[in-house]
Amino acid sequence: IRPHSCDNCDDSVDVDWTETPTTGSCEGNFYRSFTFVAEDDCGNEAETTQVITFIDTTPPWFTPEPADKLDYCNLSDPEILTGEDDCDSDPTESAVSTVMISTAPNNTIYHRTWAVTDDCGNEYSYTQTIRVMDNQDPTFNLDPSDKDVECDNVPTFAEPEGDDDCDGDLAVEKSEVRIDGSCD
Repeated sequence: IRPHSCDNCDDSVDVDWTETPTTGSCEGNFYRSFTFVAEDDCGNEAETTQVITFIDTTPPWFTPEPADKLDYCNLSDPEILTGEDDCDSDPTESAVSTVMISTAPNNTIYHRTWAVTDDCGNEYSYTQTIRVMDNQDPTFNLDPSDKDVECDNVPTFAEPEGDDDCDGDLAVEKSEVRIDGSCD
């Protein structure tokens, strides 16, 4: 903003100005000092100074921020987030922290937190909730089917193996029940 000057004897007073930038404590904090000098045709001068202070109070952010999610079996690796800031071209990201919140069977909950700080000390953190579940039934490598056999001629069955995506190989419990019928 350039000031306007007037004088009782001079209809057109010249106004000159100089700018003096001053660095602050960080990239987003600085000052600009404007000195305005008005001089009339008789050599009379008036001077005024305007100081504009720029202060970075806006915290940095992450773009994009990962949504809460469901992981199957195991906790996934954290995404790599990059902080952004209006004033600091390279804000500092801190190490990602992952904290287990709940250990319910088949429903473990984690909070994963990212933090970023700009060079003026403005901080921001984002927390993602991750639920780790095993919601798939185990499977057998073979499924023994029912059989009809002659009286005491019980065959030997192949031993099925159990498998689970989250737990790997499983122990299989076997039971055999004889149901007597009529044999002629």
